[in-house]
Amino acid sequence: MSAYRVDWTIGHLNICEKANSPCMNGGQCIQYSPAINYTCDCTGTGYEGINCTDLVACSMEAIVSSDRGTFEWPETMPDSTVHISCPNGPSGATANRTCTNNGTWESPGIESCATTVIFNQFKNISKVNITAENVVSVSENLTDLVVSTTDAADQNTDNIRTVSAILDQTAILLSDPMIIMNLSSSELSMTTENTVQILDSIEEWAPAVVEIESNNIINSFERIIDALINQDNFTNITVVENDIALKGESFQQAVFNGIEFTAASI
Repeated sequence: MSAYRVDWTIGHLNICEKANSPCMNGGQCIQYSPAINYTCDCTGTGYEGINCTDLVACSMEAIVSSDRGTFEWPETMPDSTVHISCPNGPSGATANRTCTNNGTWESPGIESCATTVIFNQFKNISKVNITAENVVSVSENLTDLVVSTTDAADQNTDNIRTVSAILDQTAILLSDPMIIMNLSSSELSMTTENTVQILDSIEEWAPAVVEIESNNIINSFERIIDALINQDNFTNITVVENDIALKGESFQQAVFNGIEFTAASI
């Protein structure tokens, strides 16, 4: 018995009504005249070609995120997920996107990628050379930046290293008695308050991130405080001393176990 149905009207074999359609993977067979001519509509199948047998890859595509940079997705085979590096970091972080089995892209996963604004601000402040003339303004800018870093992707290892490096530079600078003598009481007070606020803010960051630089940060903090309380004019900063003691105790309990902060009192 033939696998073809005879179309007595036109007297030809109707190939689209064979027991096994020539169109594979769910493609729709469309009959033409003469009846042995046909085409396959592969729309939505994830395949292409004469008989819908060739997989359709998701096309290369660049997507610009309003806050996380430009993501360039490579051509990807169906039913697979591709991972690319985040344009603004942090180091080792990736974005992901899945090409479905019908050859269309799903929405990308970019939550692990740092935001462009915060990335650029940390990048810029990391290049600043701290001097006696700008130490107060740098501490203010770093404080504002750390306080505004609320997205988990921005609270990353790259940025905590920048915080640590700036505090270390500040501690080195303030260890010079001549620098301290040239700063007013209000400038000393502001620098100390900013340092405390920075530590208070990074307490909210993930412990796994903070612990990478925790020893260095605490060491810098203690050196800054030691440099200040050893100066005669530090006795004028009563509020700051109290704040340091309170914040230090809070940090010791929350993150930096085994660290004891001390501050002079009047």
